[in-house]
Amino acid sequence: MKVYVTRLCGHNEKVAIYGKYDQRDAALEREKAKVCAACYAARKDEARQQAAQAAAEQAQAAGLPALQGTEKQIAWAEQIRAQAIQAVDALLAQQGDAQRKDPRWAKLEAATAALRGQAQAAWWIDHRANGADAKAWLRPFYQAG
Repeated sequence: MKVYVTRLCGHNEKVAIYGKYDQRDAALEREKAKVCAACYAARKDEARQQAAQAAAEQAQAAGLPALQGTEKQIAWAEQIRAQAIQAVDALLAQQGDAQRKDPRWAKLEAATAALRGQAQAAWWIDHRANGADAKAWLRPFYQAG
């Protein structure tokens, strides 16, 4: 049965109520307690923008270069880059003093600097599957000798 419901946000929306007759009233009340699709999308967009803004401010404070790409790419890539940099910083913090004396440490620092200097938003999006794997983020920049 399809009915119009006044949502929590005050907008009217057509919803389909299924189930047994005696359970439809409860389903209708649950639908009334939700926001409409437009308000839900607006809230999600606002949350994404706030997360992207926070990531951009964090990147600027860390001295990272501004990303290049479309507005949507940049907003998405800022969040990906923040996660990647956090993972790499955690990996570097785990390294002991003995490992820092290793000659390969300079290569690791160079790879980290190259990663931080990556300014193409599309590159970050293309590599988003690396997630929190710091070694996967550094691999393209680390030249094994």
